[in-house]
Amino acid sequence: MRTPKKSFTLLEVIVAVTLFLIIFTTIISLYTKMVNIKYTIQAQQAIIQWSHNVVEKINLLLKNYTLDYEEYFNRQRVWCVGNTAVGDNFAWNTDIAWHCTNFSAYGNTNALSLASSSWLHIVYYCSSQVSESSPYFVLTGDVQAGSGCAILGQQSFGEYLQQFWDRKKDVDNTPGAVGDEDDEDVLLWPPAILDTTGIQELYLISPDGKQRVLIRRALVESGDWNYDNQISGDNEYLYTLQILKLRWFDAGDHHNFNASASSGIYDGKIDTWACDISQWFSCHGTSVGNSIYSWYKLPADVDDGRVNLFDQDITISKRNLVAYPDRNPSYALADDAAQISPYFTVSLQSKPYAKIWLKRIKPNPIDKFQFTLQTSFGIKSVYTQ
Repeated sequence: MRTPKKSFTLLEVIVAVTLFLIIFTTIISLYTKMVNIKYTIQAQQAIIQWSHNVVEKINLLLKNYTLDYEEYFNRQRVWCVGNTAVGDNFAWNTDIAWHCTNFSAYGNTNALSLASSSWLHIVYYCSSQVSESSPYFVLTGDVQAGSGCAILGQQSFGEYLQQFWDRKKDVDNTPGAVGDEDDEDVLLWPPAILDTTGIQELYLISPDGKQRVLIRRALVESGDWNYDNQISGDNEYLYTLQILKLRWFDAGDHHNFNASASSGIYDGKIDTWACDISQWFSCHGTSVGNSIYSWYKLPADVDDGRVNLFDQDITISKRNLVAYPDRNPSYALADDAAQISPYFTVSLQSKPYAKIWLKRIKPNPIDKFQFTLQTSFGIKSVYTQ
């Protein structure tokens, strides 16, 4: 007698398929959640790690620097985007790039030589005291004729430094040459930083005055990573911090060590600032010259030589810089409010960049991931020229 073969009923098949689909769906759901959790943790770790790394870099790079009052003063001369007049509150009106797009030349080029039609480092000889009620020459933009100045044009800080020696003949008609023994330092200075709590860029100098560091926030990339034709806040902009290091040279007013064409070579005064190629900051401007230093070049523009401090994983959504005092204490000795050791505070808020992380951490809102760090620096020694 033949034994009948067993078979599944329709109900059993439906139950089996249903159980299989439930188990399969559960596995897929768990896997998806695990992947999302993985990328969520990675995004959080990336933000924290890169933020800590950059702050650590900043600590290592900047611990031996002080505020570069010269560059802050020079920025008043060239303005930022949106300013209507030289020195007009220096309100840091920047464009979407979030840094000053006008080039200060870092003290290398500040006056036009009519003889050679080229920009040189030329000192303006101006009086620091125009009246008893005005102890220093007021910032009015370009140096104007009739102000006691020999040359017209925009001043740099090094030139403005010359004004703060009171020439007796300009005050009480006592005859005497510029810089002789009857000159007197009035020990009062105008502010170089007009908004100490709203600084957009950080300019620093070593205590010996031979190295300079400039740090700014810059827009590197942007896009519609949500594919909705809308910008969804900071996450769709890739903002990074950029750094530039400069090294001093006593190369003369043409910055080339050419004694036959340039004056001021090896006179003990810093007249040339070039990108520090010894620390891998490469620029494309004029070479300093001299076979020993031929690899050192002046920055060609405001962007030349900049190096990014952050990876593309995160964007610097916010940053705040605070610096004090607003003028060099070593020059403003008669100003009690300025007699404080310079310090600055760096505060950074970082977020994941949407191009890299948007698809990975869905359905979590990308803008909920952020990390804020703050570090302060206090410096006792202050460089004086």
